[in-house]
Amino acid sequence: MACWKRGRFAVTVFAVELVFLILFGIFAEYRYDVEVETRWFYPMFQNVHVMMFIGFGFLMTFLKKYGYSALSINFLIAALVLQWHILFKGLMHFSPGHYGISVGLTDLITADFTAAAVLISFGAVIGKTSPLQLVVMALLEVPIFAANEYIAVKFQASDIGGSMVVHVFGAYYGLAVAKTIYKVSQSHHENESSSYQSDIFSMIGAIFLWLYWPSFNSAIATSEEQQVRAIINTYLALASCVLVTFAMSSIFDRHARFNMLKMSAHPECNTRGGVAVGTSANFMIQPWGAILIGCLAAVLSTTGFEYLQPMLEKKLRLHDSCGVHNLHGMPGVLAAVIAIIAVSFANVERYGHELGETFPAMANTTDGARTSAQQAGYQAATLGVTIAMSLVGGLITGLVLRLVPGLDQPDEHYYYSDAKHFLVEEGMESLSSKASSDADAQEVKETEEKI
Repeated sequence: MACWKRGRFAVTVFAVELVFLILFGIFAEYRYDVEVETRWFYPMFQNVHVMMFIGFGFLMTFLKKYGYSALSINFLIAALVLQWHILFKGLMHFSPGHYGISVGLTDLITADFTAAAVLISFGAVIGKTSPLQLVVMALLEVPIFAANEYIAVKFQASDIGGSMVVHVFGAYYGLAVAKTIYKVSQSHHENESSSYQSDIFSMIGAIFLWLYWPSFNSAIATSEEQQVRAIINTYLALASCVLVTFAMSSIFDRHARFNMLKMSAHPECNTRGGVAVGTSANFMIQPWGAILIGCLAAVLSTTGFEYLQPMLEKKLRLHDSCGVHNLHGMPGVLAAVIAIIAVSFANVERYGHELGETFPAMANTTDGARTSAQQAGYQAATLGVTIAMSLVGGLITGLVLRLVPGLDQPDEHYYYSDAKHFLVEEGMESLSSKASSDADAQEVKETEEKI
């Protein structure tokens, strides 16, 4: 029994990878669109890939005693999801007349998008779950994510940057899991704080996300015109978001300081413009519109950290470790609302030949082209379905993590700490503190001698 408790994580991961190996061996095959895919999609794939492993990885290191876990488990979960998404999505479209799951560069990009949704969900429960629980959570989330994505495709909703199907889904799925596994001891835990060093590492992740977000929002563009608009709109929204985030941060401090230890100044707030413009990134919203969206996202996100998050924790007992509701949920909903408004004004005069590529259903003469109002309705329906599926899926997953025996729920003492699952040198912190104290004492002594 003791051996099983010690080895259940390894057995589970070995079993999962063995299943992946067998399924890839039986079904997977290459898809060769070499010239188109390599020149068009590979640069975007590289950028998005960096966001998943460096951007999200370092972003999660804000907890002072959870750095090993944040980086390593982010690495683990993303690597698992990449394989699982390719397999599951391929099997969803599998038919007797077509043997095999074809794998091309676009599949790698969409796999990274799925990883982004799962890592966003990870942010809501960071520090309160074990690695085994997170593996199970990822395995359960991918099929639900794929089903929601399938519905969005059937609705022919435009969501080039995934603000609805990635950010909204990932945020509310994670929040539902966090609510289900909530314990009073998770709030105001002694380890739930940052340090000077951890905030700097987190800022590295935020900057990588900020730099590469235009690629995330334009990676799956189907024309050069759409890609250019998506890049420019995201670029401007991100830039304006930074300025307003700094301004809001100083407003919330009575001494007008930029306080990284306060969640209102969380470094990822600077990237919320990329989420808020994601759904409409390829629309003709004009440069001023993109700047306005970035400003709105910054106000919404920072205000959420300052006022809404404490209220949700107090009133609803909803503990959101990384603040994904403020960073992904609300900006994602804002993106959907902006897209609904923008779609309402879409017409041939404004878009010309681009109307059919930006909104395929509005140019589909076979079944009758949608009006702009109808397309806006499908956009709204996609948002509603996404929120519903994410909440229900997260609730079910949370119940599994909480009720199924053997999933290694961490002890309260080990919340927000690497000590349970990583080799951490004992006394390292005390030695560091002692060294700092000795240095301070030496400086005082030298000053006294000079006097």
